Amino acid sequence: MKRARLAVLVCCATTLGACGSPPNPSSPSPVPFRGNPAPPPSPAPPPSSPTPPPSSPTPPPSPTPSPSPTPPPRSPTTLNLAGDYSITLLAQNCDTGSRWPAPPTELRSRTYASRLEQDGTNIRVVISGLPRIFDLEHSALWGQIQADNSVTLTNYYGQEQWDSIFEQVSSTNLLSILVDEMKLSLSPQGLSGTFSGSFLVYDGTENHWPSIGSACFSKSHSVTFTRDSSR
Repeated sequence: MKRARLAVLVCCATTLGACGSPPNPSSPSPVPFRGNPAPPPSPAPPPSSPTPPPSSPTPPPSPTPSPSPTPPPRSPTTLNLAGDYSITLLAQNCDTGSRWPAPPTELRSRTYASRLEQDGTNIRVVISGLPRIFDLEHSALWGQIQADNSVTLTNYYGQEQWDSIFEQVSSTNLLSILVDEMKLSLSPQGLSGTFSGSFLVYDGTENHWPSIGSACFSKSHSVTFTRDSSR
Protein backbone atom coordinates (compact mmCIF):
# COMPACT_ATOMS: atom_id res chain seq x y z
CA MET A 1 0.00 0.00 0.00
CA LYS A 2 2.77 2.27 0.92
CA ARG A 3 4.59 1.42 -2.26
CA ALA A 4 1.52 2.15 -4.37
CA ARG A 5 1.07 5.59 -2.88
CA LEU A 6 4.69 6.40 -3.53
CA ALA A 7 4.30 5.40 -7.13
CA VAL A 8 1.31 7.70 -7.47
CA LEU A 9 3.24 10.61 -6.01
CA VAL A 10 6.19 10.01 -8.30
CA CYS A 11 3.87 9.93 -11.24
CA CYS A 12 2.17 13.09 -10.10
CA ALA A 13 5.46 14.87 -9.63
CA THR A 14 6.75 13.77 -13.02
CA THR A 15 3.67 14.68 -14.91
CA LEU A 16 2.48 17.85 -13.22
CA GLY A 17 5.70 19.03 -11.61
CA ALA A 18 4.20 18.90 -8.13
CA CYS A 19 1.19 17.26 -6.72
CA GLY A 20 -1.33 19.64 -5.32
CA SER A 21 -0.10 22.57 -7.42
CA PRO A 22 -2.29 23.84 -10.21
CA PRO A 23 -1.29 22.56 -13.64
CA ASN A 24 1.10 24.72 -15.64
CA PRO A 25 -0.33 24.65 -19.14
CA SER A 26 2.08 24.91 -21.98
CA SER A 27 2.03 28.14 -24.09
CA PRO A 28 -0.58 28.00 -26.80
CA SER A 29 0.68 27.44 -30.35
CA PRO A 30 0.88 30.76 -32.24
CA VAL A 31 -1.73 31.33 -34.95
CA PRO A 32 0.00 31.26 -38.32
CA PHE A 33 0.15 34.78 -39.96
CA ARG A 34 -1.81 34.97 -43.22
CA GLY A 35 -1.72 38.74 -43.80
CA ASN A 36 -4.26 41.34 -42.87
CA PRO A 37 -7.80 40.38 -43.56
CA ALA A 38 -9.23 41.69 -46.89
CA PRO A 39 -11.17 44.92 -46.38
CA PRO A 40 -14.85 44.68 -46.97
CA PRO A 41 -15.87 45.59 -50.53
CA SER A 42 -16.65 49.26 -51.14
CA PRO A 43 -20.32 49.93 -51.48
CA ALA A 44 -21.50 50.21 -55.12
CA PRO A 45 -21.67 53.87 -56.27
CA PRO A 46 -25.09 55.30 -56.72
CA PRO A 47 -26.30 55.19 -60.33
CA SER A 48 -25.22 58.16 -62.46
CA SER A 49 -27.72 60.70 -63.60
CA PRO A 50 -30.17 59.22 -66.05
CA THR A 51 -29.51 59.92 -69.75
CA PRO A 52 -31.31 63.16 -70.58
CA PRO A 53 -34.09 62.81 -73.11
CA PRO A 54 -33.42 64.18 -76.61
CA SER A 55 -34.26 67.82 -77.03
CA SER A 56 -36.74 66.91 -79.71
CA PRO A 57 -38.30 63.61 -80.61
CA THR A 58 -36.71 61.70 -83.44
CA PRO A 59 -38.95 62.09 -86.45
CA PRO A 60 -40.18 58.92 -88.05
CA PRO A 61 -38.48 58.00 -91.31
CA SER A 62 -40.04 59.59 -94.33
CA PRO A 63 -42.02 57.18 -96.40
CA THR A 64 -40.44 56.19 -99.67
CA PRO A 65 -42.18 58.23 -102.36
CA SER A 66 -43.89 56.28 -105.01
CA PRO A 67 -42.25 56.60 -108.43
CA SER A 68 -43.66 59.28 -110.68
CA PRO A 69 -45.64 57.85 -113.54
CA THR A 70 -43.88 57.93 -116.88
CA PRO A 71 -45.35 60.79 -118.91
CA PRO A 72 -47.01 59.74 -122.13
CA PRO A 73 -45.01 60.30 -125.30
CA ARG A 74 -45.24 63.85 -126.51
CA SER A 75 -47.24 64.17 -129.67
CA PRO A 76 -45.49 65.84 -132.61
CA THR A 77 -45.98 69.60 -132.70
CA THR A 78 -48.32 71.02 -135.29
CA LEU A 79 -46.63 74.43 -135.00
CA ASN A 80 -44.74 75.38 -138.14
CA LEU A 81 -42.20 78.16 -137.56
CA ALA A 82 -39.84 77.51 -140.46
CA GLY A 83 -39.12 80.50 -142.68
CA ASP A 84 -37.16 83.72 -143.11
CA TYR A 85 -37.09 86.31 -140.35
CA SER A 86 -35.54 89.63 -139.39
CA ILE A 87 -34.14 89.36 -135.86
CA THR A 88 -33.76 92.49 -133.75
CA LEU A 89 -31.61 92.15 -130.63
CA LEU A 90 -31.77 95.02 -128.13
CA ALA A 91 -29.31 95.41 -125.26
CA GLN A 92 -31.07 96.71 -122.17
CA ASN A 93 -31.00 96.66 -118.37
CA CYS A 94 -27.20 96.54 -118.42
CA ASP A 95 -25.50 95.47 -115.21
CA THR A 96 -24.34 98.69 -113.53
CA GLY A 97 -21.67 96.81 -111.60
CA SER A 98 -19.74 95.90 -114.72
CA ARG A 99 -16.11 96.98 -114.96
CA TRP A 100 -16.76 98.20 -118.51
CA PRO A 101 -19.01 101.06 -119.65
CA ALA A 102 -22.16 100.26 -121.61
CA PRO A 103 -21.80 100.12 -125.41
CA PRO A 104 -22.70 103.21 -127.44
CA THR A 105 -26.41 103.58 -128.15
CA GLU A 106 -26.03 102.75 -131.85
CA LEU A 107 -24.50 99.37 -130.98
CA ARG A 108 -27.20 98.33 -128.50
CA SER A 109 -29.78 97.55 -131.20
CA ARG A 110 -28.88 95.19 -134.06
CA THR A 111 -31.06 93.67 -136.79
CA TYR A 112 -30.02 90.63 -138.83
CA ALA A 113 -31.55 88.55 -141.59
CA SER A 114 -31.97 84.91 -140.62
CA ARG A 115 -33.39 81.58 -141.65
CA LEU A 116 -35.30 79.44 -139.13
CA GLU A 117 -35.08 75.70 -139.81
CA GLN A 118 -37.40 73.26 -138.06
CA ASP A 119 -37.25 69.49 -137.62
CA GLY A 120 -40.16 68.42 -135.43
CA THR A 121 -39.63 70.33 -132.20
CA ASN A 122 -35.96 71.05 -132.91
CA ILE A 123 -35.11 74.59 -134.06
CA ARG A 124 -32.00 76.03 -135.69
CA VAL A 125 -31.69 79.72 -136.60
CA VAL A 126 -28.91 80.66 -139.03
CA ILE A 127 -27.83 84.32 -139.03
CA SER A 128 -27.09 85.38 -142.60
CA GLY A 129 -25.82 88.47 -144.36
CA LEU A 130 -22.80 89.09 -142.08
CA PRO A 131 -19.23 89.19 -143.41
CA ARG A 132 -17.15 86.21 -142.38
CA ILE A 133 -15.21 86.73 -139.16
CA PHE A 134 -12.46 84.32 -138.07
CA ASP A 135 -13.30 82.17 -141.13
CA LEU A 136 -16.74 81.33 -139.71
CA GLU A 137 -19.43 80.58 -142.28
CA HIS A 138 -22.23 82.00 -140.14
CA SER A 139 -23.52 82.29 -136.62
CA ALA A 140 -26.44 80.28 -135.32
CA LEU A 141 -28.91 79.75 -132.50
CA TRP A 142 -30.47 76.40 -131.64
CA GLY A 143 -33.13 75.03 -129.32
CA GLN A 144 -36.60 73.54 -129.11
CA ILE A 145 -40.31 74.21 -129.23
CA GLN A 146 -41.73 73.51 -125.77
CA ALA A 147 -45.02 71.84 -124.88
CA ASP A 148 -46.72 75.23 -124.42
CA ASN A 149 -45.53 76.33 -127.92
CA SER A 150 -42.90 78.64 -126.46
CA VAL A 151 -39.38 78.44 -127.92
CA THR A 152 -36.05 78.32 -126.12
CA LEU A 153 -32.80 79.09 -127.96
CA THR A 154 -29.12 79.54 -127.14
CA ASN A 155 -25.71 79.79 -128.77
CA TYR A 156 -23.88 78.47 -125.70
CA TYR A 157 -22.03 75.14 -126.08
CA GLY A 158 -20.99 74.89 -122.45
CA GLN A 159 -17.62 75.24 -120.73
CA GLU A 160 -17.43 78.95 -121.60
CA GLN A 161 -17.79 78.32 -125.36
CA TRP A 162 -20.33 80.19 -127.54
CA ASP A 163 -21.17 80.28 -131.22
CA SER A 164 -21.19 84.03 -130.90
CA ILE A 165 -22.91 86.41 -133.32
CA PHE A 166 -19.97 88.46 -134.62
CA GLU A 167 -20.29 91.75 -136.47
CA GLN A 168 -17.45 94.09 -137.35
CA VAL A 169 -19.14 97.43 -136.66
CA SER A 170 -16.15 99.65 -137.54
CA SER A 171 -12.54 99.38 -138.60
CA THR A 172 -11.52 99.25 -134.94
CA ASN A 173 -14.50 97.55 -133.24
CA LEU A 174 -15.97 94.06 -133.25
CA LEU A 175 -19.39 93.36 -131.70
CA SER A 176 -19.98 89.94 -130.15
CA ILE A 177 -23.44 88.88 -128.92
CA LEU A 178 -23.61 85.89 -126.59
CA VAL A 179 -26.96 84.22 -125.89
CA ASP A 180 -27.05 82.13 -122.72
CA GLU A 181 -30.79 81.46 -122.87
CA MET A 182 -33.49 83.01 -125.04
CA LYS A 183 -37.21 82.51 -124.32
CA LEU A 184 -39.71 83.31 -127.07
CA SER A 185 -43.48 83.22 -127.40
CA LEU A 186 -45.73 83.59 -130.41
CA SER A 187 -46.55 87.13 -131.50
CA PRO A 188 -48.59 88.61 -134.39
CA GLN A 189 -45.35 89.34 -136.27
CA GLY A 190 -43.67 86.04 -135.45
CA LEU A 191 -41.87 85.57 -132.11
CA SER A 192 -40.77 87.85 -129.29
CA GLY A 193 -39.20 87.55 -125.87
CA THR A 194 -36.10 88.15 -123.78
CA PHE A 195 -32.69 86.58 -123.33
CA SER A 196 -29.85 86.50 -120.85
CA GLY A 197 -26.44 87.17 -122.30
CA SER A 198 -23.90 89.80 -123.28
CA PHE A 199 -23.13 92.50 -125.82
CA LEU A 200 -19.33 92.84 -125.97
CA VAL A 201 -17.53 95.48 -128.05
CA TYR A 202 -13.86 94.64 -128.71
CA ASP A 203 -11.19 97.16 -129.65
CA GLY A 204 -8.53 96.31 -132.24
CA THR A 205 -8.13 95.74 -135.94
CA GLU A 206 -9.33 93.11 -138.38
CA ASN A 207 -8.83 89.58 -137.01
CA HIS A 208 -7.04 90.95 -133.95
CA TRP A 209 -9.27 92.18 -131.14
CA PRO A 210 -7.22 92.04 -127.95
CA SER A 211 -9.41 93.90 -125.46
CA ILE A 212 -13.01 94.72 -124.51
CA GLY A 213 -13.84 98.42 -124.67
CA SER A 214 -17.50 98.29 -123.56
CA ALA A 215 -20.04 95.67 -122.51
CA CYS A 216 -23.63 95.10 -121.49
CA PHE A 217 -24.45 92.08 -119.31
CA SER A 218 -28.12 91.45 -118.63
CA LYS A 219 -30.71 88.76 -117.93
CA SER A 220 -33.40 90.67 -119.81
CA HIS A 221 -32.22 91.80 -123.22
CA SER A 222 -35.15 91.90 -125.65
CA VAL A 223 -35.55 90.16 -129.01
CA THR A 224 -38.13 90.05 -131.79
CA PHE A 225 -38.42 87.68 -134.76
CA THR A 226 -40.40 89.33 -137.57
CA ARG A 227 -41.42 86.88 -140.25
CA ASP A 228 -40.51 87.95 -143.77
CA SER A 229 -43.78 87.40 -145.63
CA SER A 230 -42.27 88.45 -148.99
CA ARG A 231 -40.33 85.18 -149.34
